[in-house]
Amino acid sequence: MLTVKTIEQEKVVSFDNTHRLSIANAQSLEEELLSFVMQSKSNLTVDFSGVNFIDSYGFDIFKNVSKKLTENKIHFNFINLSDELKELVELLKLETVFYLN
Repeated sequence: MLTVKTIEQEKVVSFDNTHRLSIANAQSLEEELLSFVMQSKSNLTVDFSGVNFIDSYGFDIFKNVSKKLTENKIHFNFINLSDELKELVELLKLETVFYLN
């Protein structure tokens, strides 16, 4: 499900063949994301290319990851969000929680 690249001491995570992040396919996502980052203490960028939907469970995962990374002074941001995802982030008033590029 995840592809991880390291670019200039930053982990960039993208999703393989995943257009929707929901409880059905994202249950191990939080552990995977934190594992990649905490092992190396690298900043984390999540690339949402190709992802068109995230349910409330998925957003909760990203809020939890953001909180844990912030506590450890690790930068966390999102890139390549579709218009639909940007709209969901705004509707849920999460633009203050996540750094969006």
